[in-house]
Amino acid sequence: MNCSAIIKYYLQEGETYHDFVTISISYALHNRKQQQLTLMQLEIFIMGASEKFYLTIVNNSKTKTLIYKDINFDWGRVESSSYPAAQVAPKTTVQVLVAQGRDNASSGTEGYISYSIYGQDDRWVKASWNVPWAAGVENTCVTSSSDDHKPESPDGNIVWQPETPTSGGGTTLSVIMKFGYEIEE
Repeated sequence: MNCSAIIKYYLQEGETYHDFVTISISYALHNRKQQQLTLMQLEIFIMGASEKFYLTIVNNSKTKTLIYKDINFDWGRVESSSYPAAQVAPKTTVQVLVAQGRDNASSGTEGYISYSIYGQDDRWVKASWNVPWAAGVENTCVTSSSDDHKPESPDGNIVWQPETPTSGGGTTLSVIMKFGYEIEE
């Protein structure tokens, strides 16, 4: 048997096509009965890995615990080894989510996750992400809270702001969000 393998990477700067790999395998097989050479060629197209979104919460609050409220996916799912963190205690940093596209497919992920403040179900924070599988499209994370567009509360206002950029290119988006309260008892 005579085997040769040719691996070709098609790279296009600034696009996600680098995730594609074309593998051509050619081999010749000698058929002894017919004393002839049969050439067989096999081409395999391997899809790129799915896109991912990582969310970490830094709870700078002195007394407020964040409790997992809900998650919704327009596309994708929670990575199999990662589940949304059930809570984020005061003065801790927790990676709460790793979201990804479908397994064994070139796909993105889009959705949101929200946490409420323990004992105050009407007070919440939310992160909505879109990490599409498409060349030249920007990955984004938009944040919101129940205190958005509300006057200051004598009980304190939620601080929910990014510590890292909430947009970028590439195959992943990793965002660190800071949670706190402007007034605390």
